[in-house]
Amino acid sequence: MTKVRETMDENEDFEIEQTSMTDDVEAAHEDGVAKAPPLEAVLSPLLFEVVQLSEARTFTLARHEWRVGNYRLLEEPSGVCVCTKTGLIHLYEIYNVKTGATLEPIGSECIKMFGEDRMLEEAAQLRELVQLQKIAVDRVPLDLKGHFSKRVLAGLFLHGAFQPCYANGYDAERDYEFLLGQFNKRSKPALEEIRRVDAILRRGNNSVRAWLLRRAEEYGDSIEAPFLEKGGAA
Repeated sequence: MTKVRETMDENEDFEIEQTSMTDDVEAAHEDGVAKAPPLEAVLSPLLFEVVQLSEARTFTLARHEWRVGNYRLLEEPSGVCVCTKTGLIHLYEIYNVKTGATLEPIGSECIKMFGEDRMLEEAAQLRELVQLQKIAVDRVPLDLKGHFSKRVLAGLFLHGAFQPCYANGYDAERDYEFLLGQFNKRSKPALEEIRRVDAILRRGNNSVRAWLLRRAEEYGDSIEAPFLEKGGAA
């Protein structure tokens, strides 16, 4: 956590410098200074694109308009970020909630550059869901304490992985809350609880495993944020 905080602090300093330069350039253009440098000459490729696709005209304000909308895991380190960094395997698409614009591919370090905790959480959640999907595809039995986290369980619920059925009284949230309770439980579970966990995670077409396999077949090693799947930004 300290390392992330330090990275974000460094990016804030960089951002202030970049923003100041941008404001100077904009002011120069407004004052009719013919030799004012274009914005693309002042900002990095990513920051320039972010500002161009936002309502706000400086990165300091524009960064608040963006969310992480999609994640892809590459088999080889062949990805190239908008910032021009190469050798990436974790690629994200970001989405502007005000303009509807999207920007990709974005690397993990550039997600941190926005300094938005929500974006960091969204990126981590999408990444962990794809990792869980790969575990299911590899036919490894899903283990609640070994393969899941609170973040993953919340992501599964948001994505609709828990299906309404007779066993949960046609209320999918009950399965999510039950698994969350079992995940947090320190004492040894009862036999009935073990059987219910097994049913939710691994048994039948309504299980989490079945949902993960269906997604893997349809989308491969990628996943969209729930607010994009539902056709809008939250």
